[in-house]
Amino acid sequence: MFRECRIPVRFQCKTLDLTDRSLCPKGFGVANAYVRDWEQNRKAGRGLMLVGPVGCGKSHLLYAVLQELVRRGVSGFGQTVPDLLDELRPGRGYADEKILLLRGIDLLLLDDLGAQRDTEWVTERLFVILNARYNNVLPTLITSNLTLEELDKVPGWKRITDRILEMCDVVRLEGQSHRVKLAKERRK
Repeated sequence: MFRECRIPVRFQCKTLDLTDRSLCPKGFGVANAYVRDWEQNRKAGRGLMLVGPVGCGKSHLLYAVLQELVRRGVSGFGQTVPDLLDELRPGRGYADEKILLLRGIDLLLLDDLGAQRDTEWVTERLFVILNARYNNVLPTLITSNLTLEELDKVPGWKRITDRILEMCDVVRLEGQSHRVKLAKERRK
């Protein structure tokens, strides 16, 4: 199950129980509460969207949530949005099967929403995925550097952001990049 849910190697050991809570106390609290309240979140189709600057721990936290729930037997899948869309491009032999997976899996993590190049095709694919999850009351986890208001400004995105707003608890995180901090410490 872990192999099939596509958790990147970098995040495979980043579980909530091994996360330094002091790095992002607000984010850790929200992620922990989401896992604690999983049954209610699942029944309500409630997801979680973490929004904040680059490197503040959004992906770390939501991949940790995904791992915890997969460990409990939930079928899940996670991938960065640009990579996901690359795999869905026309001519890929398994694009139709992947769309079916994304539309129906118990828990989906869309990492770095807004990092993709926006075209009509991209907007349509994201709408197809998120609308199916919305209609079937399936929880979705999302990370983004962009707020819903910023995403709203992209042509065709109002339908998408409107659904995300109803589907997900949207939480704004603050903080400096942990990657930059680690790089500076390594250079000392």
